[in-house]
Amino acid sequence: MGELLDVYDDIPAEPEKGRVNPEKALSSPQTDRRRLPRVKEKIIDLETKFSFQEDLLQQLNKEMLLQQRQIDALSLQLRLVREQLSELLVQDGVHHDQPLEDEKPPHY
Repeated sequence: MGELLDVYDDIPAEPEKGRVNPEKALSSPQTDRRRLPRVKEKIIDLETKFSFQEDLLQQLNKEMLLQQRQIDALSLQLRLVREQLSELLVQDGVHHDQPLEDEKPPHY
């Protein structure tokens, strides 16, 4: 951010506000014409960076949406497998007092 402010370093601040007004500073007779290309170059650089960030954000949103859909599908599959397992256990006459996910393996 300091890069942008150094363009206005030798321009006097507005006395009533105590800060530089970039529009007035660039259009004032005190403005050195050599600064304009630097300012334009910095604006183009910022616009380019913004464009890349915007593209990256869209890509990340698409990827997050895809991952959420995968999580939803896997959650549904897991629920269906648990229901099927419970039905099979009931058919075999196996009853559990505690849920299967809390059951300790036989080696404990």
